Parts: sequence; structure tokens; C-alpha cells
Amino acid sequence: MVERLTEDEMRRIQAFAATPAYARKPEQLLPEGAEPDSTDEAEENEKRLASAFPNGGRHRRPR
Repeated sequence: MVERLTEDEMRRIQAFAATPAYARKPEQLLPEGAEPDSTDEAEENEKRLASAFPNGGRHRRPR
């Protein structure tokens, strides 16, 4: 079954591709107003775990 991409889908794909890799989120590809099916709670908790490194392992920018 072959389906063509709509102009809106192409626009979202192009915006996703133009976004730097570190800032991309799969949700960017969803139509406006659409919500992700569900969030894996365990995955969300892993993101919030404390880090052994100062500032959560993030580097401070010199001033």
C-alpha cells in the first residue's frame, strides 16, 4: 500500500531535518494539536535521576 506524503507532512519533516540533532524530538513530526500516545513513566524517571556529577553533568558556560 503506497501513500504519498501531504504538504503538511513534508513541512514537518523538513522542519525536523533542519533542527540540530541535539534539539530534535520525535514529537516534532506529529500534526499540530496531536498528542503522543503515551509516555513511558520509567523512561521519564530515568531522565530525572540525580547525577553523580556537579550540575547534573552539564558544563557551565564561562562568563
